[in-house]
Amino acid sequence: LPIWERKLVGVARALAMNPAFLMLDEPVGGLAAHEAHKLVDLIHTLASKGLTIFIVEHNMPFVMSLSEKVIVLDEGTKIAEGPPDEVRTNDEVIKAYLGEEVSRTDDVPKTTTERTDAPRLRAEGICTFYGEAQALKDISIEVHAKEVVAILGSNGAGKTTLLKTVNGLLAPREGRIFFEGSSIEGRLPHEIIKIGIASVAEGRELFGPMTVRDNL
Repeated sequence: LPIWERKLVGVARALAMNPAFLMLDEPVGGLAAHEAHKLVDLIHTLASKGLTIFIVEHNMPFVMSLSEKVIVLDEGTKIAEGPPDEVRTNDEVIKAYLGEEVSRTDDVPKTTTERTDAPRLRAEGICTFYGEAQALKDISIEVHAKEVVAILGSNGAGKTTLLKTVNGLLAPREGRIFFEGSSIEGRLPHEIIKIGIASVAEGRELFGPMTVRDNL
């Protein structure tokens, strides 16, 4: 089943226990925006039937559009509690989610909006799917030598999918990827490693039956 339907099956299994208190752990993870809207409607329907809903989530728009009360944790400590509008403007919450402004010092490299050197990595119009579920839609990026580039986005926005597409674990259905001027889309992961692209995976998984040396 596609991920949206798997989420619904999970909710159905919980409801089969006829609960009074339903806990959802990051329910919109991996969902597209229109699917998240459907989930909001479903949760409202369940609440109207007498269920109390308790959600753990870091997708702020989803949380703010749905909840009557929001509790915010930061490194295990509760830093805010109250209605969404109140929490949204809380200074501690803003600092925890967005960080604090710092002054730039002279030894920090300056960035420029105009580059004359060729990008080390260039992606053009990347579209990547999991089965029939589209995770990346027309993504184009450039990363130059000596740059530090960050990809930001909520859970399920496609950040890890982009990395997996670059390192060959996923093949784009559309688009091109170039490294040092050479096309690499469609190459196998071990081939991409050999040309100079390495990854540290989010899950840091190891192959259990293999030795440390073989894993390395």
